[in-house]
Amino acid sequence: MTDDGVELRVHVRARAARDSVGGTHDGALQVSVRAAPSEGAANAALCRALAQALEVRPRAVALLAGGKSRRKRVGVKGDPEALRGALDLLASSPAKV
Repeated sequence: MTDDGVELRVHVRARAARDSVGGTHDGALQVSVRAAPSEGAANAALCRALAQALEVRPRAVALLAGGKSRRKRVGVKGDPEALRGALDLLASSPAKV
């Protein structure tokens, strides 16, 4: 957690059948996106999917590290306690759109 949000590790599965967020993979939040991993399309889709799942504005989600990897570090700005609660719920549940 940071003063103005949270940082989290995610595992991204590109070219999925649908965009979804939920569950974990090796201790990281699992995010599936339909976009292909080329020219940043999957990274942009990751940020949009997380923003929708966490009910924050898309610009509140930023890729911090791992731009060319399936394992990424993402920052989300907002109320840290509310975000942590939402992330815990997402990690413990099956994927949701």
